[in-house]
Amino acid sequence: MNDMACVSLGLNGGQGEMFFVYTPEMVSLLSKVLTVNSKIEVLYKSLPRAARDCYSRNCLIDEIMMTNDIEGVRSTRKEILDVIEAPDDKKNKHSRFEGLIQKYLRLLESDAGDIPLNSCKDIRNLYDEIVLPEIDDCNKPDGEIFRKGSACVISATQQEKHKGVVPEAKIVEYMSKAIEILNSEQLPLLVRIAVVHYLIGYIHPFYDGNGRLSRFISSYMLQKDLNPLIALRLAYAIKNDKSQYYKAFDLCNDVKNRGDVTPFILMFLEMLEHAAASIFTRLDEGMEVLYYYNGLVGKIKNADERNVIFFLIQNKLFASERFDIQNIANLLDCSYGKAKKILEGLIKEGVPIKRKKPSRKYLFSVDLNDISDYLEKYQD
Repeated sequence: MNDMACVSLGLNGGQGEMFFVYTPEMVSLLSKVLTVNSKIEVLYKSLPRAARDCYSRNCLIDEIMMTNDIEGVRSTRKEILDVIEAPDDKKNKHSRFEGLIQKYLRLLESDAGDIPLNSCKDIRNLYDEIVLPEIDDCNKPDGEIFRKGSACVISATQQEKHKGVVPEAKIVEYMSKAIEILNSEQLPLLVRIAVVHYLIGYIHPFYDGNGRLSRFISSYMLQKDLNPLIALRLAYAIKNDKSQYYKAFDLCNDVKNRGDVTPFILMFLEMLEHAAASIFTRLDEGMEVLYYYNGLVGKIKNADERNVIFFLIQNKLFASERFDIQNIANLLDCSYGKAKKILEGLIKEGVPIKRKKPSRKYLFSVDLNDISDYLEKYQD
């Protein structure tokens, strides 16, 4: 433990004193993530507003669905979108996932302020807000802050894989150390996030919901250094490679590993790199297609009509959900009535805009091939 590249975490697990080693691979991964992040920043800022909003919202919904799905909690895109789009005067704090969704929304707000993560009580407050409403009564915390009973991780074959820290006093001690690591500026932020992500899984401070809690904390901290889109791809990346994710936990928990957390950090950074690379590719390809359509819609002289068609194209390229009239009105910065009139006028003129009403409101979209054919032949 005297090696300059070896860092002690100040915690003693069942397998010995926990530590990690700065390996060349770790340094390389840190560099790669930051390099791709810089490229994403440039691309993201060059996207039109509608494309940015659509892709951000799409990533947000995906992330919330994935973080729930990893732990077997069912959620739908519609119920998440309903909470996101509810007017402030109609928000219901008792809606499913309200607390979780509102916290994730803050990751996209540059002026949302900090979420306190300075004490065990702060962790409990965050847990109560984003996880507790979905926890069964039998699994709700029964200690002063965390759990007072034992908890363990069970495998798919119902075998005990890992036993969480006990008693509660020791949980408080270990979580306090994890919080200290999270806020320490002596280590690179991405390494701190990976370490604390592992520690929450190791400590298992609650009977249920530890995964959702640690993933949100990781995403929240990631957006401090990286583009929020990367922070909103963590659960998605984990879901896509769950076997490697859990394998890294198992390896670091193994007594034979002697407390070395390096494998988990490397796995975590690899997931971030893959997530960042996929985002860059998606934005780069989308930007190229947008450039083509931007040239086509330039033929339309009426600015409002041109903008509405281009908004619908961006929506098709970067989102799974269709626009409603209010979405268009917000982008045009006009009244609902004016946006409705423009859409109806375009449809009447023969612009191939699809309109459907699956519930209370009409939704609008375009088929890219159809709109391309229409614009290629368009004569004002």
